[in-house]
Amino acid sequence: MDNEKKPSRPLFPRLLLALIAVLITIGAIEFAARLTSGRDELSITNNLGSLKPSGNPVGDKLRRIAWDSSFTERGLAAPPGGPREGIWGEGVTPLLCATSDCAFRKSVPGLIEIDDMGFQTVGKKEAPYPHILIVGGSVAWGAGASDIDNTYFSRLLDMLREEYPDAGISVLSYYGSTSNTDLSSFVRKGLDAKPDVVVFINGLNDLTVKGQLRHSDASDYILNMKTAARIAERNGIPAIIVRQPFPGGKENKSEIEKRVMDLSNRDYDKVIVPHYNHIGDTLEKMSRTGEIYYIDAGQCFNRETATTFNDQWHFSDPGHELLARKIYAGLSPVLDEITAKKKEGANKEAFFKSGEKTGTPVARKPGRACRFHSRN
Repeated sequence: MDNEKKPSRPLFPRLLLALIAVLITIGAIEFAARLTSGRDELSITNNLGSLKPSGNPVGDKLRRIAWDSSFTERGLAAPPGGPREGIWGEGVTPLLCATSDCAFRKSVPGLIEIDDMGFQTVGKKEAPYPHILIVGGSVAWGAGASDIDNTYFSRLLDMLREEYPDAGISVLSYYGSTSNTDLSSFVRKGLDAKPDVVVFINGLNDLTVKGQLRHSDASDYILNMKTAARIAERNGIPAIIVRQPFPGGKENKSEIEKRVMDLSNRDYDKVIVPHYNHIGDTLEKMSRTGEIYYIDAGQCFNRETATTFNDQWHFSDPGHELLARKIYAGLSPVLDEITAKKKEGANKEAFFKSGEKTGTPVARKPGRACRFHSRN
């Protein structure tokens, strides 16, 4: 005997019921938000678990708390204006400008000063020496600092000025830029700036997109950086790659940083850390074979017990100071080497022009064993 099939419910009533359920849920959320919108600020210690990471209004609150705490936990007063780009990062040069010409220009004297070509420049602007080009994402841009003077690149210039009073730094960077974009912007705009050295500060964005894990083994990053280094070498420009600071390299995380990381990427230690360590190992090998100079800032904040990160990428003035010191320690020997070679070339040119020996040529080891490698 055949079983009788039960008639299925028409599609339209089912869709209508689903729509009503969604509308009720949205209404409940909005009603709850209205009830809590006028409440007092949440206590950091008692209500840290209720705060969310950046990407929504409550997340912006967590980022601001972390940013302020990075000062107050060190006994410093937090600048009232917050990060120079705004708590949402609205002042950072958009990624669109890296891949096409755009009219974006942000000028807030003392906070954001970007020229028509998309460069931030500190130090000598006309015929600087050495001229240092920095390429990367929002960290390279200087996000998180309270003003221009407290960005890592301004502090780096201050450290270089004693030995190089005519130094100039140009920063070419974009919000959310990965190594693909870094390579493109370096070729499109960076080469025309005719730098004496190019510094890439990157790595982490290739493993994350808007806070979510990317299913990447970092092979794209490695290929892009190898390509960038070869292009730089063909143009006579030494390439330095800085593996940017990341929370996985900070052993002593504060409770605020733990909360930020827990809500940003629950699988951070499982997925991001191994790939980021792989990037570091590969860059180290590249430096040993003479392809690049390498500065590992991945664990730059390892000894800090106070809150330093205000999200999974960015940090405030104290972090910028630490990054500047790390870059300076690796960059200074490279600049000394470049300067020595330039003087050597000038002596040789004078020798051939005069027909007389003006000095003893500098003996150099075969290959590039003198390549500098900085590591914590």
